[in-house]
Amino acid sequence: MANIKSMEMAKAIFAIPYIENRSSFFGLSSSVIYKPTQSKLKGHTLDFDVETGKKVKRLLDTPKAEWAAEAAKVGRLKPTQAMGNVLLELAVSIDHQFAAAQVLQYSDLSYQPVGDTHFFEGHDAELLCSVFGL
Repeated sequence: MANIKSMEMAKAIFAIPYIENRSSFFGLSSSVIYKPTQSKLKGHTLDFDVETGKKVKRLLDTPKAEWAAEAAKVGRLKPTQAMGNVLLELAVSIDHQFAAAQVLQYSDLSYQPVGDTHFFEGHDAELLCSVFGL
């Protein structure tokens, strides 16, 4: 499980008005909450090979009106066991009603974003979770 605060897309996530960073136990720990459902967000990082990474990027870049059909067409995408060339950062609410995703590609000895952060709510977020087996 990845720390959302250390993700490349953290700034974009915390800029959303319905995401809240709650501190607890005198500020020693914190959790990120999707306010509409009061569900905690968990961070995930998934590694993919180049070919599967292209499918991931194409899926995330699909317009919202066509997104559900494209997700059904792609099916389930399995990450590689070893470190891949493409990294997908995900922040997903426990109830699967919110998800944020960003694709990064390994270049110049580090992972660099190759697109914008994408946000999903409701049924689209549930579909995203099923595509990546979360």
